[in-house]
Amino acid sequence: MSTDSRLRHDVEAELDWDTRIDDRRIGVAVRNGVVSLTGSVSSYFERQAAEDAAQSVDGVLAVANDIVVALPSDLICNDAEIAEDAATATFPWPSKPCSTVRSIFLKALP
Repeated sequence: MSTDSRLRHDVEAELDWDTRIDDRRIGVAVRNGVVSLTGSVSSYFERQAAEDAAQSVDGVLAVANDIVVALPSDLICNDAEIAEDAATATFPWPSKPCSTVRSIFLKALP
């Protein structure tokens, strides 16, 4: 088995073993000791954990982390929703009515 093939196997095994990572959607390629990670995960923490796991394998010279973080749709908010949540969270603001706080946040939007 070539060195790159062995490294690929070892990195895949490390990703499979690491409980912080769901490796089913992660691809691994190795060329001259440089590991390329592709695919998608559900959090930035998991993306960094995959990179750390790959880097921990003996013989890996560098890691190119091209993993995309695909956030679940229920976590994605637009700017207006964020502003409304922020205004609601600060209510009641002792010196300002909620409508004033909301307008301050909404003015900050592009």
